[in-house]
Amino acid sequence: MRNSVIRGQSHRRRTVQDLERQLAEHKEVIKQLSEVRHSDSTQQAMDLDFPQTPQSSTTDTRPNSVRLPLQAQRNIRKFSNGIFHAPFDIHRIKTSRSPPLSSHRLPPRPAVDRLLQYYFYNVHQSYTVFDWGFFTDCCDKVYQRGSFASMNSGWVALFYAILAISTLLAAESSSDILVFGLDGRHMIEQATKILREDPNDLTPNHCHTALLASIYYVEINERSAGRKYLTFAVEYAYELGLQEDYENLPMLDSEYRRRICWWIYSWDR
Repeated sequence: MRNSVIRGQSHRRRTVQDLERQLAEHKEVIKQLSEVRHSDSTQQAMDLDFPQTPQSSTTDTRPNSVRLPLQAQRNIRKFSNGIFHAPFDIHRIKTSRSPPLSSHRLPPRPAVDRLLQYYFYNVHQSYTVFDWGFFTDCCDKVYQRGSFASMNSGWVALFYAILAISTLLAAESSSDILVFGLDGRHMIEQATKILREDPNDLTPNHCHTALLASIYYVEINERSAGRKYLTFAVEYAYELGLQEDYENLPMLDSEYRRRICWWIYSWDR
């Protein structure tokens, strides 16, 4: 009985030893195969001779961006005609050409003076973005000549937009707008019609006009049109680069650009 137990234990011990030896042999074979495979992969990579990727550097070696003058920016579309196509802008489709600005009938001067007072005391003193004295001097010159012939489209559009905003203020305070007979919607339609004519000489006045048009339509609860002309204002601002400072501009022009840009930003917020 004891001898059979001893023989059984010896057999199991030899079996375990055989298994350990086989396991060690297999591990050695696997190790050798892994080394051969690694060496073959390295040799293939060397044979392909891949170019090494340069190490990233913390120093930015890109050249500084070049800021084009405003005149150069405006001439790009004109001189690139036939070379490449500018992006299609559905907002500036022109179905028919409007009559020249010189053919516009001037509103009655007493009504204009009264409406400008409303705008000055209710809007301009809170949002002083441009030279009010220069604007009123231009109004005097327009009425002395009897037409808008000498004025650019941006100023005329701004003139109509200011009158449109003023009609809202006058309607809230009194009924004298009925005496003068000016229609705010007609004024804003005149202003936006000029904007849709795709102005050749874009100015900050066009941005100012689009912003006032957006405010006007929001105030009369036509928010879709208000968002549309806010998009116009943002588009014009980026096209003119109002978000940037130009050292070669006069101080008043530079300040006007900066304040219009911030007013557009605050209205968009």
